[in-house]
Amino acid sequence: MFEGDNGDEVEYDSEDSYKPSKKDQNSSDSEFSPESNEENDNLLQFEIEVKHCRDKREKKEHAPFEKRNNHSVIYSIEKAKERSMQESELRDLIRKDHTTRIDELLVANGMERKTVVPDGNCFFRAAMYHLPSIKGVAQLRQLLCDHLLDNAEEYKGFFMSSENLHSAETDLLWMDFSVEVEKLRGNGIWSNKAADILPLVLANFTCRHVRIFSSSPETSVLDIEPTLQTKQGIIEERIYMAYIGSEHYDGCVKQTNDKTHIQANGTLDTEQKSTSNIEEMDESYVHEEEQSPLQHNEHKRGRPIGTSKTKSDSFMTPPKKKLFRKRKCTPETWKKNVRKKLKLSGQQYVSQRGKTVNAKEMKQVNCNKCKLKCSSKVSDEKRREVFQNFWSLGSYERQKDFVVSHVEEKNTRTYLTDENQPAKKRRQVYRTYSFEVDGIRTPVCKKFFLITLSVGESYVDHAIQNKSGGVFAGSDMRGRHKPYNKTTERAAQLVREHIESFPALEGHYTRKDSNRRYLGQELNITKMYELYLELHKGKLREDELISQPIYRRIFNEEYNFSFHKPKKDQCSLCVSYHTAVHNKTASEKEKADYEKHQERKKRAREEKQKDKDIAKSRDDTFVATFDLQAVLSTPCSLVSQLYYTLKLSCYNLSIYNLSSSNATCYLWSEVEAKRGSCEIGTCLYLQLLSLPTNIKHAIFYSDACSGQNRNQFTATSLMHAVTYLRNIDIVDHKFLESGHTQMECDSMHAAIEFAKKKTEIYIPQQ
Repeated sequence: MFEGDNGDEVEYDSEDSYKPSKKDQNSSDSEFSPESNEENDNLLQFEIEVKHCRDKREKKEHAPFEKRNNHSVIYSIEKAKERSMQESELRDLIRKDHTTRIDELLVANGMERKTVVPDGNCFFRAAMYHLPSIKGVAQLRQLLCDHLLDNAEEYKGFFMSSENLHSAETDLLWMDFSVEVEKLRGNGIWSNKAADILPLVLANFTCRHVRIFSSSPETSVLDIEPTLQTKQGIIEERIYMAYIGSEHYDGCVKQTNDKTHIQANGTLDTEQKSTSNIEEMDESYVHEEEQSPLQHNEHKRGRPIGTSKTKSDSFMTPPKKKLFRKRKCTPETWKKNVRKKLKLSGQQYVSQRGKTVNAKEMKQVNCNKCKLKCSSKVSDEKRREVFQNFWSLGSYERQKDFVVSHVEEKNTRTYLTDENQPAKKRRQVYRTYSFEVDGIRTPVCKKFFLITLSVGESYVDHAIQNKSGGVFAGSDMRGRHKPYNKTTERAAQLVREHIESFPALEGHYTRKDSNRRYLGQELNITKMYELYLELHKGKLREDELISQPIYRRIFNEEYNFSFHKPKKDQCSLCVSYHTAVHNKTASEKEKADYEKHQERKKRAREEKQKDKDIAKSRDDTFVATFDLQAVLSTPCSLVSQLYYTLKLSCYNLSIYNLSSSNATCYLWSEVEAKRGSCEIGTCLYLQLLSLPTNIKHAIFYSDACSGQNRNQFTATSLMHAVTYLRNIDIVDHKFLESGHTQMECDSMHAAIEFAKKKTEIYIPQQ
């Protein structure tokens, strides 16, 4: 029985009468009369005898087993290991549940959690995100300990067992207080009495409010105000921290442009004013032990190490390029997930069968005949507030946590018959329901509880059945079953190993601004899948071999590979201008640049055609175009084993005679030389050496690639030829307009690529 609001005694909603035990009578908050002590002593003695008989019977039953089995000790060790593993899995599950709950709470408040190492300094590391002026965790620990000793009179009360102490007891208390503070100075020390009051110490030391977000469903937000009066007053900027599970703190900072807020009592609210951003502290302050090797080296001469403040403030991190071929799926936009989110929020949604499900509504409930008088204790306005808070959680796990924290399941009392035997009980447990109204837990009946939250009895049953450690340890498994034909991780790993076994090269032209890598041109996804089947068909079962769509999905989503060489046939200036014209944003300057560009292109082509006509009409003039072909990989064959080998890179410079339509190819491998300006100049010099003695004037056309053609080394090579070759008087090197460098030598490269597809090549000489 308990007292109602009007002072009358109210009985529980149970048919069994209640008899307090001796433990209840001796408790500090007991309300029972001591007249039934004798009856309770008899009950306690009876329970002791029953337990003694049960232990004796179990010992007798296990005795033969211990005699027959010589491995009883091993059996006990295995059972202990199994129990330890189960407890470890349970702790991991509870820790994961606490982490998920605190993250959802922080997101709802517009905050972001910063992970902190659990090394005994987590409280100080979490506070450092808001104290950039303090250089390191060790300094903050010492400052707080000094503050504790300087203001001992303010904090010694937390160590007192009673207020009335003699002088000797006061001295002992001071010694105990000093010892605890000195222990707290040690690195990684946390488990002592002084550590329990550190949040208040931090608030007084910084003169700022400390707000702690907790993963506990009962006290989601805890505000700590400074209690010491200072001249500077209280600073408006708060310190935010995240408290997870038991004895661990994480850092907590505000997000940008987020206005959702949760009050200290756990209810959702919306701030009318925009929250200010809190800059993240430099990692060098948080992890002071992790020093860079540069700190121990002497500074070299030159510009200062590091980035200037002006440059770092204006620097914008470039967007990270995607490292896969195609975009991945976005489950948050799927219809079923949108429908699930609406359902968890209590809003109206359309079911999978097309049926419209109405939004959750708080119905009226008549509790006038209820013994608890729920309607008089909880008004409709408070019911509406509880209803909105529950459905605004928007998470299956957090809603179950709400139910678990407001429904308590207790064992029913055991009663004795006239023969002093335990009576049969109709039920073993009973439940009490309650709501928090103005910070006070108010008991209500089951009907009032279910109708207020608009949930069913099975919803509460499932939450209580999966309760562990005071929180909901289950998860929503609807729609999360494992498909019977799901690709195993081993099969997917075999596909990844097969894809990675092919040698991939960087692009020839786009190496600087592209993350894409290129496989052999003779390959494609279908061919690679056929090679995969050929490699694993005799080693794996038919059901272990994945299908081609799965192979293609892994290739497209996890790798940024391609089978074609990167080409830049389009002129960037022309494309930019046409795009601006299409969008009606082209300026007069862009139009003038485009017209000049087209004029240079036209003039270059006319010049080449003019020189070509001169070469055909005169015998002393040689006109040619030259270009370096893309890398030729050797060997090149349809043999499957060659696809997995690293090939030799060969380079080909083609020089095309415009007057005779003959061409010369200069071929070398990466072993002999590279593909720079020196190699190009050497090939041009050899070409001039091979010309007939009647050639006096040589004209070369090429693109304006500065790394190979348009540079001082190529020009010096041609000047050397004019100086030392007696028949050569003039050498002209003319460059076509960038973006419009189509030349006759490109036809040779196309013919070589076409012939290579039908010919097996094993050595460069072929």
